[in-house]
Amino acid sequence: MATNNYRIHLISNNENLRRKLYNVNYFEEVSMSTSLDEIEEDIAIIDDRIIGVNDLLEDRGKISSRYIFYQVSNDNFKFSTKSILESNEIKLIQPYMTDENIVEYVCSEVIKKYRLTVNKNIVTFFGADSKVGTTQIAQSISERIIDKSYARVCLIFLDGEAGTDYIDINFRNNIDTIKIKLISELATVDEIFDIAEKVKNNLYIIEGTKSILYRKEYQPENISYLLNILSLACDLVVVDAGSCIDRAMPITALTSTNHRYLVTTQQANSLRRYMEKKPILDRLSLDDFQVIVNKHMADGSLLTTYDVAKAYGHPYLSKIEFSKYALQAENDKKALIHYNDKEVNKDFNKLVDIIIEQLNLSKKETPRKRKWFGMQGVG
Repeated sequence: MATNNYRIHLISNNENLRRKLYNVNYFEEVSMSTSLDEIEEDIAIIDDRIIGVNDLLEDRGKISSRYIFYQVSNDNFKFSTKSILESNEIKLIQPYMTDENIVEYVCSEVIKKYRLTVNKNIVTFFGADSKVGTTQIAQSISERIIDKSYARVCLIFLDGEAGTDYIDINFRNNIDTIKIKLISELATVDEIFDIAEKVKNNLYIIEGTKSILYRKEYQPENISYLLNILSLACDLVVVDAGSCIDRAMPITALTSTNHRYLVTTQQANSLRRYMEKKPILDRLSLDDFQVIVNKHMADGSLLTTYDVAKAYGHPYLSKIEFSKYALQAENDKKALIHYNDKEVNKDFNKLVDIIIEQLNLSKKETPRKRKWFGMQGVG
């Protein structure tokens, strides 16, 4: 079957959803009704406000569709419902999903080609080692992106640590607060944002795990579930994946996107530690990074930015100059962009502009400076 030749049947009253599905190139026919008769289309989407779960299960034999989706409302969102649907090869559409989210989800489940790009709004920062400044980079970029764009951004720490070293607020919750619901794949978008702190307009931060024991309990599918929800609810998800590759959290954060940024320095130790991890990264097909050279120093005895990138075997993206405020930022629990370091701020602005362009985010217009024309010769 060609990927652009799917037929969909909706049992729903949602004309807006039907119209949005019809506008997807992959779907040549989208029909809609309010009764469960014989369904032979490739994809069936059924609203629980039209067909109850027991009626659906009783008439399951009438549906010969290859893919069946069941949209549940808040009142019917229970673990038992999810389990029963899965045992009948029916995929659950959760109540938090908007019509746009449903279209995205159906495409990601049905179309292999679409699956490869569904998380196009996730960016993951990974460190060559633990001392290159990955957390500072991820946070500074998140804060600067909301200054320069209209994007709703969520910064999440998935390195097996809390990650909030540069945020001077008391986090009431962290990812462990909803661990059970993540593992059972029952966490809703509201519950996920309940554990996030809104630190600025349009910037939400989810603190990572604080438990050495808990970080071992998260499986790739749990983190993938979390990231999928965040990618639907936000314009951009920024992930600090730390520098370890022996945990499900960073591995899933890296495999969930094609936008991977390798943070490193000009130090030889950083390269050595990265090369120790490279065989594992290669086996996971994680051999595609863009290089950010942090703490850069223009010193003839050190590698240039492009030479650093060549040593890692990845293309060079940008650099962040070494800042004399680095220790102060650590003590103040602030991002480096809050200090009057012109070169560092210039570098961050350049890097953020590149990322905004790569992610196709809606950028704020920079106000033009008004020229002042003096009134000469008046007197």
